[in-house]
Amino acid sequence: MRNERDGLIEVSNLWKSYRGEYALRDVSLAFEPGRITGLLGPNGAGKTTLMKTMVDIAAKNAGEVHFGGETFSQIPRGRGGASIFFESWAFHPMRKVGAQLRIAADVLGQPAQTVSEVLELVGLGNHAKKYIGQLSLGMKRRLVLGQVILSEPRYVLLDEPLNGLDPNATQWFRQLVRDLADKGATVVISSHLLNEAERFVDDIALLDHGTCIYNGSLEAWRETAEPVVLFTGLHAEPLVDAATSDGIHVERPTSTTLSVPVSWSERAKHLIATYKLDLVEIGVTQPSLESLFAQSTRVSSTLTQAAATEEENVNADYTSFRAMK
Repeated sequence: MRNERDGLIEVSNLWKSYRGEYALRDVSLAFEPGRITGLLGPNGAGKTTLMKTMVDIAAKNAGEVHFGGETFSQIPRGRGGASIFFESWAFHPMRKVGAQLRIAADVLGQPAQTVSEVLELVGLGNHAKKYIGQLSLGMKRRLVLGQVILSEPRYVLLDEPLNGLDPNATQWFRQLVRDLADKGATVVISSHLLNEAERFVDDIALLDHGTCIYNGSLEAWRETAEPVVLFTGLHAEPLVDAATSDGIHVERPTSTTLSVPVSWSERAKHLIATYKLDLVEIGVTQPSLESLFAQSTRVSSTLTQAAATEEENVNADYTSFRAMK
């Protein structure tokens, strides 16, 4: 009988600290099978730390992680299990590309002819006899994905796999991970490249300073978020400066376009008219993932400051009460 949690990765109340400083704070989220989840956030948000604690490379302070109802140590090793790669990991530079995949195929119980097929699939067919140390960063990423394909994984966890990929390779990568998800794999990809990741992920888990500020469908989040107004023209800088002074996030899709939240658009129009800026409104649209992140972190920061202020007030009240006694 199929387990209804099969393929589901569940992270519950996870805490992790280094030298007394918390890198993860009570993180709870889920990664669904058959879908691509982007584990997103700026550098230092806790993405790599979360992935390392999920697969027992780093010890957690508290919390639980389950893969289909099992701990990571209970997942069968090898083919059909978990395929994991961290950006800091490296292949032996003096091993040849073809030899690396032949070793992987042998360990995984794959037939020898599969290696040639995978080399062609990942665009390394003409590089099989090259030493890995001779490969560019993008080519090394292709080699990583070759090993992922060979393992026919149930779970795929990749740390910053988009780094080093040119536009053509990025498009190819998007299709490859989509194929893995369509076959039922649970795909988790960490990245700080928000606008690139939003082109192919189904769900997102958004981290900021070790806290999960959103986990769920990207489209569902967009539907509840504040729309943005697009302006185009040659004199955007004064408007950008004014918005920044007001604490408003401005996105620049191109050098001649910008977007601001609808709630700030009237002030934007007033500034455009007052200073006769060469800017024209071109419409209202849904915010990009970058804008969503900016909105959410602003709200999260406000809530955190409010909570801290409340705690300070409680402590002050308690101190006054003790002094009275």
